[in-house]
Amino acid sequence: MHLTALDPAGGDLWAEAGRAQVRYRLCINAVVHGVCNGLVPADESGQLCRACEFTQQIPSLSTVDHLEYWRRLERAKRRLLFTLAALHLPLEPRARVGNTGLGFAFGADVSPAHRFLTAHCDGLISINISEADDVERERIRTAMGEPYRTLLGHFRHESGHHYLERFAEDPARLTLIRATFGEVRNGYEEALSSYYANGPLPHWQESHISAYATAHPQEDWAETWAHYLLIVDTLESAHEAGVVLGSGSFELSFGSAGATYDPASFDLALARWLPLAEFANELARSLGTADAYPFVLTDAVTRKMRVIDRLVAGLSQDPLKSSHEKTLSPL
Repeated sequence: MHLTALDPAGGDLWAEAGRAQVRYRLCINAVVHGVCNGLVPADESGQLCRACEFTQQIPSLSTVDHLEYWRRLERAKRRLLFTLAALHLPLEPRARVGNTGLGFAFGADVSPAHRFLTAHCDGLISINISEADDVERERIRTAMGEPYRTLLGHFRHESGHHYLERFAEDPARLTLIRATFGEVRNGYEEALSSYYANGPLPHWQESHISAYATAHPQEDWAETWAHYLLIVDTLESAHEAGVVLGSGSFELSFGSAGATYDPASFDLALARWLPLAEFANELARSLGTADAYPFVLTDAVTRKMRVIDRLVAGLSQDPLKSSHEKTLSPL
């Protein structure tokens, strides 16, 4: 959550510019592979920065392009971690705390019969590095008929599955989730098989953010969660850049200084997001590219986002504290 320039401080140490007494070492993944820009406090013994501690598996670097793909994966992962930290969600490496923590595995297909799936299981998010190949990702997007497919979007979506498990540990939160999204714990494999065989529900645009969100309540949650994070992150970027549209600025209750998000600002955030998304789409069209945000936020979808926002507010905490120290915020 801190960006700084560095001055050499002798050996492998670097000093924060203007604060010579604050010293760091570069993350080993920056020194050896050039895939990270993280720092390790000089008085700590570990070699990995905070962000790289979350990565439990990297792709084989003996294959051409894998290093560059890994670099892109780490860049997207760090942006996800920034947003999760800004929302004060529980955020500990899975390697430290087990399945309640978060971890990442990056790998490639071994053969057509042995594929490396992009998925989530018990806190471990697996991403196939082919998603970091722009050409391959666009091919898949076109084949799947998706209006939007990004590397960061995969990270956001899969993180939704992780936090759904965390929220569902509390009966009150689980009841609210079921009332909003449906039965998230049953019939997953059958529902996905039906989706791929028959396609999305009729008129899905009225109640879901994407066609895939109709596959199962878990996927509805994860897709809506991903868009919630997208909105938070993009508004934060607009605020930091000093963007003003008409008479409205983007100074909300989250930003780099406190890195916090006030749940009471959700309606304001949504009111700010809609003109920003419209502007981004018009700008993309002027550049001759596809719409930056090709989605419609219906009342049904925003109601789901509002529930996610309340759940986030109830779980927001110091990342080192137990999630049970917070209670569900009232709707």
